[in-house]
Amino acid sequence: MRQLISSVIVLSLIAPAPLKSDDEGPSPETVIIGCGLIAIVLIGGILLIKADQNNKDKVMKSWMGHTYDELLASWGPPSEIYKSGSGYVIVYTTSVSWTTPGSSTTQMTGSAYSYGGWTSLSGQATTTYTPATTHQWTSYRMFWVNSKGKIWKWARKGYW
Repeated sequence: MRQLISSVIVLSLIAPAPLKSDDEGPSPETVIIGCGLIAIVLIGGILLIKADQNNKDKVMKSWMGHTYDELLASWGPPSEIYKSGSGYVIVYTTSVSWTTPGSSTTQMTGSAYSYGGWTSLSGQATTTYTPATTHQWTSYRMFWVNSKGKIWKWARKGYW
């Protein structure tokens, strides 16, 4: 997620300035260079995300052949344990949540009318409130342990 946000920030930094009404617009070379830079940043972001996923897979794969006791000593107690055939499935979960703040926007309009010695004023204010929103997801790491206590399979679901 951090890499994707970084890519968006970089994209906003290299985007061309808005055109003025008397501008003819950017030259074709400028457009091609800008598009090329955007493509490079996007591809770089995708590669960073893929590299991060590969590192997480390497960590999971490194537990193959180890015992449940070694996993327990390193990672602590699992979130859940399920019986599976003659062995078990060990599950570690992580829940991540974040809240985007709420916001409010107030728009005011008014008018004044004067005739002779009389003055009439009117106004209106409208406030629109957007409440805070909480987002959450759960990630899972699972290890299958055979009857001899050895890890023989793994799976990962989610970002963690």
